[in-house]
Parts: sequence; C-alpha cells; structure tokens
Amino acid sequence: MFVKWFLISTHALIMFFVSSALAGTVKAVSEQRVTIQLDNNEEIIKFDYYYLLNTDGQRRGLILISEVVDDEAWGSIKKGTAEKGWTLEYRGPHRKPKKIKKPHPTDTLTI
Repeated sequence: MFVKWFLISTHALIMFFVSSALAGTVKAVSEQRVTIQLDNNEEIIKFDYYYLLNTDGQRRGLILISEVVDDEAWGSIKKGTAEKGWTLEYRGPHRKPKKIKKPHPTDTLTI
C-alpha cells in the first residue's frame, strides 16, 4: 500500500514541475493517430494525456500516448484536431475508474 502511494505521489510531484514545459512537436498526423518528435531531455510516459497547442498557444485537442520509442512517440487523438508543428502540454495520467462490485441482496454468507 505504501509503495503504491509513494509511486503515485512521486509521479504527481515530477509532473507538477514538468507540467508547464512543452513536451514535443507534432511530426505527422494521419486520421486519428499522431506522431510526435520529442524535444531534448523531455520524457513522455505511455498512457498519459497531453493537450495539443496550436501556434498561438491555444489548446485545440487532447491525445493519449500509446507508444514511446527513443525520441519519438505515437498517440491517438481523443478530442479536437491536430496539425503538423503543434506542440504538446502535459495534462495528466490516464486513470481507469475503479469498478466496485456491490453485493447482491440474495448473496449471504452461510456457515
């Protein structure tokens, strides 16, 4: 439990300091896929969300990183559009909602 909490808090702390930094530029766009050229010393983590910023710095889309290899990354467009030359801004990690199974009223423990 402590290890999980430590890893999550460490990831959040690192991303807090990196959040204002731009992560890379869009190299190519094909349908709902984006190829990203990473900037020097930038680290992109798989399954994180990034905003797409146009040349004016306005947020125009949202992508989910699906693969990272060396200085390139690939992602899928979740909202908005993308164009070559746009930059990325960190949004946050991908979180799956937890499913809580409620006990059925007829489920009883018999001893």
